[in-house]
Amino acid sequence: LGCDCLPTGVVPVTFKPTFLRYAKEYFLRVEFEDGSDIITNIEKLAFYTDQRNEVKQAKSLHIFAPIPLLEKITLVDTPGLNANENDTLTTLDELKNIHGAIWLSLIDNAGKKSEEDAIKANLELLGENSICVLNQKDKLSTEELDNVLNYAKSVFLKYFNELIAISCKEAKDEQSYEKSNFQSLLDFLTQLDTTALKEKFVKRKILNLCEILEDENQLFVGIFDRLLNQFQNYEKHLLLAYENFLKEIEILNHQILEQLKSISERISSEIFASVKEKDAYFYKENKGFLKKDLYTRYDYKAPYISSDDAFLAMFYNSDVMSKEFKKIKNELYKSFEE
Repeated sequence: LGCDCLPTGVVPVTFKPTFLRYAKEYFLRVEFEDGSDIITNIEKLAFYTDQRNEVKQAKSLHIFAPIPLLEKITLVDTPGLNANENDTLTTLDELKNIHGAIWLSLIDNAGKKSEEDAIKANLELLGENSICVLNQKDKLSTEELDNVLNYAKSVFLKYFNELIAISCKEAKDEQSYEKSNFQSLLDFLTQLDTTALKEKFVKRKILNLCEILEDENQLFVGIFDRLLNQFQNYEKHLLLAYENFLKEIEILNHQILEQLKSISERISSEIFASVKEKDAYFYKENKGFLKKDLYTRYDYKAPYISSDDAFLAMFYNSDVMSKEFKKIKNELYKSFEE
């Protein structure tokens, strides 16, 4: 960047994604969690990255600098994967949106299992467009450096397109810049095929979307299958309930008919008991020449139903019929409630 911009330290100090972008002059843009942002001097970067300062929580930091390399690509400085849980989650979330990776590690950690495990967890982001960079090679002798590089390449090179060792400390000094091997990193970045990077990124995103859609489809298929099973079970329940209802109606009809038959027999018995006789007569014309226009009266006993007596016997003088009707009514109500 031509100047000291990003925070450095023995322990990880980056806690928010920091984007390095191209502009004609240096400045800093801070994006906050509430959606607001500010443009300020690049010297204020430390103020917004120091978690001890009581300021609004930053979501991301954007450093703009007049560096030709940044016209072609945008670099993102992310928190580490082994610092703490929040830093790891922030980094993993940002890794989803990158086209390639510079896997920066201290040369003392080269080949460690924890480092390899972190690499394996992000294999889809690595490969031909990624480079493993081991920093602080100035701490080792030439022989020690060769041994470390040979071992690191045997472990890591299958995951990266290239593996190099650099010294950022030596790169700051013009006299030791060539020895720092920092130019190898810049050469790798300038030779990146941005078109291929974009195509691979789009393909990866589309595949991720397809996986999400497939998972969502499987979820809905499972839900619909369970709903179908529930509806089928409920349909069986309704059909069985309907069959039982028809059987109960048939039994109920038989019971009602028997009860009505009993009532009708009682009514007929009361009506028959109310049948009485009364005197009646009729005239019949006599036959014969001398008996023409003469009629003979015939008297007889005619049966009739005394409706008043029958009605009184059934409903007023006795409450048997009333009890029978109430009994039938209550039994009908009870049958339908059940």
